[in-house]
Amino acid sequence: MRVALMITCLGDQFFPEVGLATVRLLRRLGVEVEFPQAQT
Repeated sequence: MRVALMITCLGDQFFPEVGLATVRLLRRLGVEVEFPQAQT
């Protein structure tokens, strides 16, 4: 499975640990995580 993870600027600045934990969990479950360059 592959997912595109959208991280908002608010999440990136104030809650980066949530985004990092999300990526770790998804990868542990065998999910391929992508970060779209054109996210707004």
